[in-house]
Amino acid sequence: MDQQQAMDIRNRETALQAFLGQRTSYRPEEVAHLNPPTNEERSALEVFELHRDKPEWFTAYVSWKPNKLITTWMGDRVGVECFVGEWHYNNMGAKWRQLRIKPDFCRWYYTGREYDSRQCVNFKRMKAAF
Repeated sequence: MDQQQAMDIRNRETALQAFLGQRTSYRPEEVAHLNPPTNEERSALEVFELHRDKPEWFTAYVSWKPNKLITTWMGDRVGVECFVGEWHYNNMGAKWRQLRIKPDFCRWYYTGREYDSRQCVNFKRMKAAF
């Protein structure tokens, strides 16, 4: 993906959000004139923006099988897992563990907490590189 393609997808996403306003759902025939981006285009845009912007934090999914990848919602690779801490319990009874990952888009490591629900993880850039 290049800058022009990313700009096109971002503009279509912005137009869709402006059209929807406070709504969170729509029928395809309502927005056909806007040519809304597909989920695959949104995922590719997310990976492109991660490589371009190298954010302080981001949200991703951890796939433990088959090869411990960090991915977007649609499964595009963002990085690999480097360190998995021990499971801990908080005072509400939730189980969590610390993760450290090496993203594909920069030299910095990111850290985040994975809870036992194993949904998505919010990763934050670490202050020190290992």
